[in-house]
Amino acid sequence: MILQNINFGGWADSRMQGAENSVAELVGLDVHSDPGAIFAVPELSLKSLEVTGEIRAFVQIKSGSAYEVFIFGDTNGKVYNRDNSGGYSDVGITLAPSAGGITVLDAIEYNGYIYYAMESRLGAWQIGSSWASRNDDFLTFTNTNAEHHPLYVQNDTLYCGDGNLVACVDNSGTGYADALDLPETYEVTTLSGIVNSLVIGTRRSGGARIFEWDTVSTSWNSEYGVNDDIVNSFLNIGGKNVAQVGNHGDLLVYNGEQWVSWKRVPKTATIWNMTDRIYIPHRGASYLNGVLFFLVRNSQGTTVTPGIWELRGHSSLYPEIFSCLYPIGTPTAIGANINLADPSKNTLLIGHKDDDTGKYKIYELNTNRYTDLGSYFTTMLINASRQKLKTIAVEIFYRSLPSGTNITVQKIVNNSIAEEVSMRIDTTRNMLLGDVVIPDCATLQLTIGLDTNGGASTPIIEGINIFERQ
Repeated sequence: MILQNINFGGWADSRMQGAENSVAELVGLDVHSDPGAIFAVPELSLKSLEVTGEIRAFVQIKSGSAYEVFIFGDTNGKVYNRDNSGGYSDVGITLAPSAGGITVLDAIEYNGYIYYAMESRLGAWQIGSSWASRNDDFLTFTNTNAEHHPLYVQNDTLYCGDGNLVACVDNSGTGYADALDLPETYEVTTLSGIVNSLVIGTRRSGGARIFEWDTVSTSWNSEYGVNDDIVNSFLNIGGKNVAQVGNHGDLLVYNGEQWVSWKRVPKTATIWNMTDRIYIPHRGASYLNGVLFFLVRNSQGTTVTPGIWELRGHSSLYPEIFSCLYPIGTPTAIGANINLADPSKNTLLIGHKDDDTGKYKIYELNTNRYTDLGSYFTTMLINASRQKLKTIAVEIFYRSLPSGTNITVQKIVNNSIAEEVSMRIDTTRNMLLGDVVIPDCATLQLTIGLDTNGGASTPIIEGINIFERQ
């Protein structure tokens, strides 16, 4: 067994089966930047800002020469700011619509304004003006919805889901509460665009649908049934238009005529619990330096590893594979801070819930250090003969093993607790070597970990051999 090309296989469908070169778990590792090499991903740095309530949206603007990000979702109606130097602060206001809740469900920049959707109202703030001059009652929604009011700009118009309706704001700044009517049993949950059409994801008990509308006709132009009750989000993965539907991580891809089954976010648990909910939320994906990062949430059960994931290959010549880059528990929203004047300041912003305090905090990508959240992969099950004592040899070839870092190996025999495997280092040949003795063994898994100690260096693996000694 040679594990050298896990960038061709990624996270397997289960511990027993998967594509060639796949592994049972792939966490905190970069297997794409330098094909054939394996190293840890950069650090996520936890910021001091605490928000009461789920962070729903990051909105970046350019004000003069400064790049700022505004943060929405606080249940107390607060809005927060990340300034050009990376400092966080409260903008000093409390949202106060004349009706409905004050929690912002989604927000977006459009035509010189930031628009923010609350339960009953769409608010607007003119960029560059005082926040005190904002209008929390810019548009009154026909339907009251405390869960979904997704926003999206298509064909130079801002669209907003409102129950079974789609509201809009045109480029003159005029709002319309009813630009499109869907059947009353459908609730708009997410929006996106394909070419010149608005794509509308919905929720409906008994079967959701995806509607496509050219934004000109008086009704939608086409619709597609979904074999589940909700469309959670739309993503663009490698040029493909993808919809995440249902509660089990299913991905559909648009083939130009219809939405068809494509992939499923791989599970971690050995038994699939049908009551678990696994999904990618609206505002759950963002690009940074051409790479799409997306959130995977697990609101019930422990079927999947929640956190920041990716589904990609090094280029179009490589398959798109799943990996979990950062296992962070309860992610809520993701956004990128792109500084065109100084690309070295580009970073990801990730909202997440601190399960200890119940507060919501922000992680930022820190490319000056490597992650301490865990960097490892676990092999699929290796079935071993029960008739005789076996010795499994492990050889790990490394390019670099900087001082203060380590490469670890653990064995999991017969699904038991992981145990460390003693490895010896051959610095002449840049190898680690070890033997795993497995008496009375039916199954074996090995976990290979990269320990960066949260430092500025990472080990780099170039190849792994796992074989039975004869």
